[in-house]
Amino acid sequence: MARRYGAGMRPSRPVACLVLPARRRHLVRVAAAILGPTARDEADAFASAVPLLLEFEGDPGGPIGEVEYAGQWLRDRPGSPLGPFLALFTAQRIRVASCLAADLDGRSHVDLPGHGRP
Repeated sequence: MARRYGAGMRPSRPVACLVLPARRRHLVRVAAAILGPTARDEADAFASAVPLLLEFEGDPGGPIGEVEYAGQWLRDRPGSPLGPFLALFTAQRIRVASCLAADLDGRSHVDLPGHGRP
């Protein structure tokens, strides 16, 4: 009988419960490092609200959704001290989306869950 890979690895909590809060804390730390400690409260508010994904799973739409949220944040708060940080955040997410899109363009097919390989 074949053993399923990872069958003995059962985390007590879903990985998302551990990873996403850590990513949110990291965003706050980076924003505070770039902008200074006075931006920490707004950085915390942004990091708590931005719809971060655990994995993009090859879909450029994931990072683009985060870019759109950052843009909306700045439109809603035109004088936000997070402006310079969100410009870097946006640039990095656009780069990720571009790499994911390029990866999709180079494939001979795209696997769709539940539909098999074309």
